[in-house]
Amino acid sequence: MPQSRSYDTYIFDLDNTLYASASRLFSQIDANMTSFVQKHFDLPFEGAQALQKKYFEDHGTTLYGLMKKHDVNPHHFLDYIHDHVDYTWLNPHEDLKAALNAIEGTKIVFTNASNHHASRVLDRLGIASCFSGCFDIIEADFAPKPHRETYEKLLATFDVDPKRAVMFDDIPKNLVTASQVGMATVLILHDDEGLPYRYDENAHGPFIDDQTDDLTHWLKQHHQIISQP
Repeated sequence: MPQSRSYDTYIFDLDNTLYASASRLFSQIDANMTSFVQKHFDLPFEGAQALQKKYFEDHGTTLYGLMKKHDVNPHHFLDYIHDHVDYTWLNPHEDLKAALNAIEGTKIVFTNASNHHASRVLDRLGIASCFSGCFDIIEADFAPKPHRETYEKLLATFDVDPKRAVMFDDIPKNLVTASQVGMATVLILHDDEGLPYRYDENAHGPFIDDQTDDLTHWLKQHHQIISQP
C-alpha cells in the first residue's frame, strides 16, 4: 500500500483523474473524437464510434491510431477535439488545491491530451500553481500512455527517480507500465456507468498498489500518515 510511503514526485493523469468524471468534460472530448472520425472518413455515427474505440484500445489513443493508419495531422485533431469543449463545467476545487499543496514534493501532470487543454483544465480547477510541469502528448512525440518509451522520456525530462514516485491514473493499463518502470500506482475509480474502468488483477496483473474513488481524500490521508512522527 503506497499510503505508508513518502515520495518526492507525484505524477497525475489529467482527464477523469484531477477532476471527477461526473463533470462530463471528457464526455464532450469523447464525442468530439467520434465527430472528427465521422467527418474525416464520412462514416455513420456508429461506424465512427466503433473505429474510434478500436484505435483507442489498439494504440493507446484514437489519435495515435489515426496517425499510424491514416497519417492524420495530429495538431488538426487536437485542435478539433479541444476547441469545441465547454470548460465552464469545471469549477475551482479548493479542497484538492489544499491537499496538493500540503504534500511536499514535485507534482507533474502526465496526459495524453495537449498542454493547451491541460492548462485550461488546471486554470478552471484553480490548481495550476500546484504543479511543476506538464508532460503532454506533443512532448511525447504523440506516443501515448501506456507506451513505455513515453514514461522513460517523462522520467528523464523531470529527472524523476521512479522508486520515489507515485502515479495516479483512471485507466489500469496506464498504471501497468508505470509499475513496470518502478513507480507506485494508484487507480482512480469511477462510479458512473460511462467509464467502467475497474482493476482486474487477472487482466492486468499485480500492478495496482492502491485505488480510490476520491483523489482529494486519498491525498489528505496520505499527508496525515507521512506526517506522523
